Amino acid sequence: DIAYLHLSKGLNFVESRPVSKEDLLFDIKEFLRKMEWKAYFHQMQPDENSETDDIHKDLRLRSRKHPQDYSHPLFDEIKTRLMGFITNLNPDKPQSNLTDAEQRGKGWVLKSIRDHKIFITSADKGGATLILDYRTVLDTVKSELEKDKKFTKLETSIEVKMEQTQQKVKEAVLKHHHSNTISEEMKKRITGINSKGNMVHAPEIRLEVPYAYPLYKVHKLSQEQIESKTIPPARLVHATKGGPLYRLDKFVSPYVAKVSRKYCGEEFILDISDQ
Repeated sequence: DIAYLHLSKGLNFVESRPVSKEDLLFDIKEFLRKMEWKAYFHQMQPDENSETDDIHKDLRLRSRKHPQDYSHPLFDEIKTRLMGFITNLNPDKPQSNLTDAEQRGKGWVLKSIRDHKIFITSADKGGATLILDYRTVLDTVKSELEKDKKFTKLETSIEVKMEQTQQKVKEAVLKHHHSNTISEEMKKRITGINSKGNMVHAPEIRLEVPYAYPLYKVHKLSQEQIESKTIPPARLVHATKGGPLYRLDKFVSPYVAKVSRKYCGEEFILDISDQ
């Protein structure tokens, strides 16, 4: 019952916690840096401002740089006041937004997850919170991965395969860059290779192993099946962010969407009801 009390708050619930002054200062400085760039681009002429026309904004590499030689009295005043406010701030310790029973429920849930006893996730549609037996979830994933028509077992390790795929992407992008099909900036965004042929030091370029997780279709069950705790049908969702094809996919996606909209016309839809 105490676990239900905690989970009833929803999976997006955020527990109150002490505020770190160092974190606040870092966040404010980063916020001001971004605002500085927005102000910088805003004062540029429309034909010079590529900020609003960039269809690949999500491929930008993080930077801690500031606009060179930029200054504006209003922005400088805002910056001074904000930094002064945060510097002199002594945040109070926030009150807990969990009751004692909910705290115990949280502890039970976390321990059960660590011990691989339960698996907690959101339903495929509707946002319901599901509490499943951990072994049931493993069986679901295993049964999906064993479908030969959907998946092929790697002949090498995942690390080797990712490096091979990344190398193929680099070769393809460099080929199009040499033929002036892809710009220098876009080459860097996709591959991380700068104009000198060196890799940039950006966390976005670092490879991460993609993974799959199940989403259970509770909406496919009848009320009687839900009450009898029937395991819903599931589909695997692939989290590919950070994978070797992720940045190439983000580059191609706007062009594919444009072609699809033009080809489909009024019949183009973004999603289906999955009935």
